[in-house]
Amino acid sequence: MKINGFDVEKYNQYDIKKDAKTSICPLCSANRKKKTEKCLMIDWDRALATCQHCGEILQIHTYKKRETEKQYSKPTWKNNTHLSDKTVEYFEGRKISQQVLKNMKLTEGREWMPQFKKEVNTMQFNYFINHELINVKYRGPKKSFKLHKDSELIFYNLDAIKNETEVYIYEGEIDCLSSIQVGENRAISVPNGATEKRINLEYLDNCFQFFENKEKIIMCLDNDIPGKNLQKELVRRFGVEKCYYVDFEDCNDANEYHVKYGGERLKKALENIIRFPITDIATMQDDGHLLDDYLINGLPKGFEIGLNPWDDIFTVETGKFMVITGIPTHGKTTALDHFIVRWNLMYDWKIAIASPEYDPKIIHKERLITKLIGFEPKGKKNVNSDAYKQAKQYIDDNYFMIDFKDGRYELERTLKKAKELIVRKGIKVIVLDPFNKIRLKKSIGKGWNDYASDYLNELEVFAKANDVLIVLVAHPVKMQKDVLGNHLMPTFYDVKGGGEFYDMSPFGIVVHRDKEKKVIIMKVLKCKYQHLGTNGEEVEFKYNINNGRLSEIKYEEAIYDNSNWLNSDPKEQKVQFENTEENFYESVDDFEEVENIPF
Repeated sequence: MKINGFDVEKYNQYDIKKDAKTSICPLCSANRKKKTEKCLMIDWDRALATCQHCGEILQIHTYKKRETEKQYSKPTWKNNTHLSDKTVEYFEGRKISQQVLKNMKLTEGREWMPQFKKEVNTMQFNYFINHELINVKYRGPKKSFKLHKDSELIFYNLDAIKNETEVYIYEGEIDCLSSIQVGENRAISVPNGATEKRINLEYLDNCFQFFENKEKIIMCLDNDIPGKNLQKELVRRFGVEKCYYVDFEDCNDANEYHVKYGGERLKKALENIIRFPITDIATMQDDGHLLDDYLINGLPKGFEIGLNPWDDIFTVETGKFMVITGIPTHGKTTALDHFIVRWNLMYDWKIAIASPEYDPKIIHKERLITKLIGFEPKGKKNVNSDAYKQAKQYIDDNYFMIDFKDGRYELERTLKKAKELIVRKGIKVIVLDPFNKIRLKKSIGKGWNDYASDYLNELEVFAKANDVLIVLVAHPVKMQKDVLGNHLMPTFYDVKGGGEFYDMSPFGIVVHRDKEKKVIIMKVLKCKYQHLGTNGEEVEFKYNINNGRLSEIKYEEAIYDNSNWLNSDPKEQKVQFENTEENFYESVDDFEEVENIPF
């Protein structure tokens, strides 16, 4: 049986009378004086029930989990290692012998290359695991490259390091071959190089088990901005305590050093590995170039979400935490999901989400998919669509739902699981939703201000140590209303322990709904750094009921975007058509709850 596109495991798990609109609450009614009072409001269409007494939102049914396993295409090994004179001469010019090419099973042949839109002669670097061909990287004229279509991304030369405790990581196969040429065989290469802004480490996720026994991981990456960014991310994943690097002096990479200075000097450079600088000490040697750049250009802008004019008043940095607050049903979750989807698309940031309020997790996944593809994929036709299937796989690769089966969402335990995801999956954003349900066990019993101070200090230390952005959702206490009966917009001081929230949080925003104007307001409560945002500024957005996205308002008209974000450049997405404003209020944050004190 399917409901809302999901397989039901147990129908009507609380045995509520069929089609009843109200019922007793299975969570709190038994402990109340009026045990028979029907405080549970039931919505059978959405399979949700809300208790008007304890504030809990219940899933009427339980749902089966969907296990998806990515399927890869494997190239066929033809064992044709005969190389033309031209190819051999090319590598001899790079000081790599024919014997090394044979040992590494380099092949060549004609291959269709998209850069030329025709077949051309290519050199073929073959990627093996346990002697089985997993992928092929084709290199054609004019430094053209491609990988075998739909094959698994792994490191080049993995079999050579299986039983080794030390490994040298290069940014290209030819650099790796230079290492092997001078006798250092514990060498691997990333399959897809690096770019200045986007680091894709899918290959590390696919073969992380090869690194669990490593005592030293030596970075031999290119001496340019993309190489430095890749190095920074690999060090973050492996841990600085086991990472080293090689100095190629005035050369960009290992092969250039090999050609310029010869094999003996390259071998000596690989032997003289260097520890990364001592942490927690800021020296001019480490930061001098940053100071120069700051004095010339000022501080750089932070990470945006590609939504005007919000990006003009608020951006973020990793290594810190931010707080989102707002009255339940006023759009916190809508805004938060918009933030994480955009960060993921624009910067390849993978997301970890710890949210006790979302159960089953498939409900949250459905909302994320809707934002990604531009429409709600309900019904058999939509579930069978290519867009939905693509989005399901994309969610599996980029969003990781922390789901403690025993229901104990304690902060220490949650951050420990997040650390595992940092190492194994490379997450850059951790969502904790909400503050009152992910408790800091060691500080329970303290007063609210001390508890909040301890809690936020834990977030600050973890975010900085792991270079991640932590997003904490914090509900306000019961809010006052104006003379017309509308809720007043919360501030940091309306969050329980609010004084500490204002003092300690580097970033804070509030999301609020204006019922009269039918807009969602996002306001900067605090931005500690002037180059990243402006305190007190706010922006109005419309809510797109087709997909849950926030929509920019220009000249008093909303710009609704219903395009598939997975099929376009995240910075160049275009508007397709407008939607209506019907059911505006019912569409925002169906699952947010009223604050419940955890003590």
